[in-house]
Amino acid sequence: MVSIGVGNSRLTDKYHRIQGLLEKHGVFQWLYLGLVASFFLFDTKIHRLYFYVAVIPVFLVFSRWNVVRQVFRLPLWRLATLYLCYLWATQFWSDSPSLFGLLNQTRLLFMTLFFMTMTLYLSMEDTDFPERILRYFAWAGAIAAAAAIAYHLIFAEAIVGRMAGPGRAEHPIIGATLYGVAALCFLCCVARSMPTSSGRILGWGAFLTLIVAMLLTQSRGPLLSMVLVIFMYLLATGRWKLAILIPLPAVIYVALTLSGAIEPGTWITRGSTHRFGIWFQSWELITESAKAVMIGQGILTEYAFKLANGLYVKSPHNLFLANQLYGGIVASVLFIGLIATVAYKALQRFRMSGNFVVCALALFGLGVGLFDYRTVLINLSQEWMSFWLPVLLTACGWPSTNTTASRS
Repeated sequence: MVSIGVGNSRLTDKYHRIQGLLEKHGVFQWLYLGLVASFFLFDTKIHRLYFYVAVIPVFLVFSRWNVVRQVFRLPLWRLATLYLCYLWATQFWSDSPSLFGLLNQTRLLFMTLFFMTMTLYLSMEDTDFPERILRYFAWAGAIAAAAAIAYHLIFAEAIVGRMAGPGRAEHPIIGATLYGVAALCFLCCVARSMPTSSGRILGWGAFLTLIVAMLLTQSRGPLLSMVLVIFMYLLATGRWKLAILIPLPAVIYVALTLSGAIEPGTWITRGSTHRFGIWFQSWELITESAKAVMIGQGILTEYAFKLANGLYVKSPHNLFLANQLYGGIVASVLFIGLIATVAYKALQRFRMSGNFVVCALALFGLGVGLFDYRTVLINLSQEWMSFWLPVLLTACGWPSTNTTASRS
């Protein structure tokens, strides 16, 4: 991000030659695509190590400052940065601010802003790059989903249990979220942009594989979000006759369960998984004082939300409540402003291009956020793909009217 200032002309020439070679062979792009695809390959520790060691240094040293400055001028980048910086600042009125907390929150701020800047940098350098991101993530997700399904059906001791997958998808909820993002990439972009019928069949097969993987994780929040997004997708693209069939399987399942024809599965017996209790406790903390309402409790304030079974969790499990809890009305206004801007621009791009992909990804990310997440000021995690990616695609003006998948 910062070009090296070298006094010696020979060193300067060598630096520019290296920079040119990296750009000629698309090294920045490949490093980024490797980061995206490896959500389904590496665990958290190795995934972040790759980001720290391979991606960040190359980009910081060899990126072109004039392009970085263009990224900094983008209104959505500035709005998102303002929001993140405010979340970072709330640590100073947390219950127990510390030097370690300050350093850690500064690290999280840098990582999130770096990802935003790098994504926009590459998208502005190559207008086709956003579609490459979706294509690589979609295929990586489909391959991982197929492998996870095969392993679950063949080797899992309890077939009825929740399916784990490779890489970050090892956790069922994270896996369902990542599979959902990959499925929407196929639905709105990848499958319809394939020129041959066999390619389209393969794409739709991959889409269905990802949906099956989501079902096997038994993660209800991402699945409910996916159902609603597909419903909105069908309505937006004029397929209302198919849209009215979307709720039918759920209605049949509930009817059979209530009639006693089938035993209620874990979808029902798990209940609300204590979500309502957590949300009620969060609301009590939000409204306990004027300071809490206006500027929040601070992002470093730790709470132990007591569950009905006697256990405790630290997350409010709702992005909107957590945003108000830790940042108050100020954070909520910034957050809603960011969402409203993204929604307006995404709908504008949809009307111009006919591609619903950004709208679908944004809706899905917000839907998942109703049941999960603590904050989007976070190190390399699924929130980068489910929340920040649609924001960044909107910020760079994608999809354009000449996007390959012009009508989906």
